[in-house]
Amino acid sequence: MAGHDDVYALLPSGYTLLFGANPQEAADLAAIAYRVSSLSLIPVANAMDGFTTSHMLCEMLLPEPALLAEYLGDPAGRIKAPTPAQEMLYGAKGRVYQLNQYLLRHQRDITVENWQKLHNLLEHDAALIEQDQEGVVNPDAGLVASAVARSVAAAVAKCV
Repeated sequence: MAGHDDVYALLPSGYTLLFGANPQEAADLAAIAYRVSSLSLIPVANAMDGFTTSHMLCEMLLPEPALLAEYLGDPAGRIKAPTPAQEMLYGAKGRVYQLNQYLLRHQRDITVENWQKLHNLLEHDAALIEQDQEGVVNPDAGLVASAVARSVAAAVAKCV
């Protein structure tokens, strides 16, 4: 396994592996890897030969920024669960669920009083925390949601 041990180490991990044979393929596969990972919610590694491909002299075409924006979507946007099964696993939104799971995992690390405060904050402000920026009638609501998310993160950091 000389030379690609790092790539072979990923084989049992569940990653999807894409391997570019030349600089053009490596560049093209970067966008494909991002999109596949976003849609499948499975990590994708975009690999290439560390010496041969990286030192190869050849012309290549990079995709236009507009094409990448159309193909990949807004980087600030939320990744939607593409199938009902994934929605059941991860939730249609999921921020509050993920934060609650974090609190449960670290319950022993947080005092009972602080844990209860954080749990109550998540419960009280769930709608604001879950809210997306897009489609918000009141533009200040998105800022409130961001502020609530920041305050939750700060509260968790203080309590842990």
